[in-house]
Amino acid sequence: MLPAWLLFISCVACKPEEMVMPAMSVEETKQAVLGTWKIERIEYKLCRSGNCSTNNYTGSSGDVFEFRADSAFLEQNITGKQESHSNFKADYAYPGAFILIREFWSATYEVKSCSDTRLVLTCSYTGNDPLAKFTDVYYLYR
Repeated sequence: MLPAWLLFISCVACKPEEMVMPAMSVEETKQAVLGTWKIERIEYKLCRSGNCSTNNYTGSSGDVFEFRADSAFLEQNITGKQESHSNFKADYAYPGAFILIREFWSATYEVKSCSDTRLVLTCSYTGNDPLAKFTDVYYLYR
């Protein structure tokens, strides 16, 4: 039997863990993502040599991320600026993740959480500067 003080310390030291989403198969990932999603917000984070900065974008009514069987389209209507349209080739060959490719750029998008009406994706990649790491978190809904 454990002494009471050891049991107390063990319980006090426990930290609640983040909910971990069950692993998704390749087909489950593809089926969960396919369709048109509205953008609630996007959190952009850039870290370079240990210094990080963040920038957040709140979606507007015309902002969508559409996923098709072999492609994806991102449309943003940034207030006061020109509309942004991005086309990607999509590769859904990974459990819990997929890759979007455009010209000389590609990134892996991980499904962090999903339901019929909400989807959270995390995308990390490096740019031309190998010391710079970009992490984007997409909060989508339909």
